[in-house]
This record gives sequence, structure tokens and C-alpha cells, in this order.
Amino acid sequence: MAIEKGLSPLRSETAPLVSELAELVLANLSKTSATVGKRFEVATSGLLQLCIRPEPFDTSKVIEDLYALNVEGAEIVDICVPAVARTLGEAWLEDEMPFFEVSLASSRLFGLCKALGESWDNARPSIGSRSCMVVSFEQETHLLGPAVMSDQLRRRGHSVTVMSGAPVGEVVNRLADGKFDCLLVSVASLEAYKFSAKAIEQIKGTVACSVPVFLGGAVLEYVNELEVSSVVDLVTSDIDVALDELTRIEEERGLLAEKT
Repeated sequence: MAIEKGLSPLRSETAPLVSELAELVLANLSKTSATVGKRFEVATSGLLQLCIRPEPFDTSKVIEDLYALNVEGAEIVDICVPAVARTLGEAWLEDEMPFFEVSLASSRLFGLCKALGESWDNARPSIGSRSCMVVSFEQETHLLGPAVMSDQLRRRGHSVTVMSGAPVGEVVNRLADGKFDCLLVSVASLEAYKFSAKAIEQIKGTVACSVPVFLGGAVLEYVNELEVSSVVDLVTSDIDVALDELTRIEEERGLLAEKT
């Protein structure tokens, strides 16, 4: 997905954002897997251009326009936002965009995630739900990972406490004060990973941490999984895989407790 400055692909010279294009796209695409891919391609490309343009970013209008493309809120968070974030990261690494523009676009994506997740903020956790702590440490400058992760967990009916840019000591204190079922650490960059790996080792060495620790995020595209797995219980960016592993660990611990 290329970075193209200027007119958004979801805007014509005379028509409001998305409206006419949405009608054309939805009218001509059939219900096939190719259709689904094209729908997300159009929505993701449009979201990228909206994030990088200098004009104000109207979050509610952007959501409305993406809905017009038949893209649901969960799909925006799970598919479109990560895809745009990857493109922004690649553009910065290749010197195609300055850091301040990437930061602005990322903050807009973060606000989009927050707005889409508001409906889950006051949702009552279901019976059997988990209490999850989602953390990024103070060396991590990206907020999107925790935002996406927490939204996915809340959609599945779990209670979530988010700590972004958190010092190690604060995480330890929070683990000691609350009854959590797991700690999920989000890491986006190699620089932040080095700090996060040491932080996790510190946390796991304390009495406060008796819960499984999982690590995920964009950094998994750059770091050997075996290297990461030495400091955590599981390495994955798939929330469902993490929750399944949590269930397995809990069942294993339950069996051990019964034997002793």
C-alpha cells in the first residue's frame, strides 16, 4: 500500500468522502473472497490517505464513511488499522515520511480505535471472563498495539486494564494490587523490545507476578520467536491463541494443585 500525498482515493473533486465510491464499490463487487479483499483494500487505502493529509481528521465522519464501505468496527480495528500502521512504519524507515507526520497519523489511528472501542468501555464482563492487564513499557512510543489488543479482548467479554508507556515498578505494583489472570505485553519496535525483555524478566522475578505473560506486537516481524519465547509464556499477536493458552495453563495448574 503506497503512500500517496494529495487527494484521498475515497474522495472525488465534487462528492463527499466515500459516498459515491462506496455505492459503486458495493454495487459491483460480488460476495466472494476477492470481494472481501477488495473491500478491505479500498477501506485501508482510504484510511491511510485520511490519516496523512494535512486537513483535520474528523473521527466520527471517518467511521461513518468506512461503515459506508460495509466495513464493520471490529474489521477496522483488526484489519485496517494494523495495515495502515505497518505502512506508516515502513514509510518512516524508508525515509518516505518524516517522524512528525508518522506520529500525527498514528495518533489519528489511536483516536479512531478509542472511538470505536467506547461501546465496550461500560460493558459488563460476562461470566467466566478474564481480567487482563495490557501493557507497553516506557520505552515504547507506539500506542496502537495496546489499543487494538484491549479492544479485541473487550469484544470477547473480558475485563481489561491498560497501562501504556508504564514504568516497570508501576506494573509490579498494579499486579500486586489487582487480581489479574494474565499480563499481555505489546511491543512494536526492536529498541522497545530490548527494554521490554529485561522488564518482563524483572516482573516475572517478583512475588507480584504469578500470572502467565504473553508478548505480541509488530516487533514479531523482526525478532526471532524462539529468542522472545525465552522470557515469556507465549509469543503471539493472536488474541484467541493467547486466550487458549491461558486456559491450558490454568487447567494444567489446576491438575497440579489437585495432585499436591
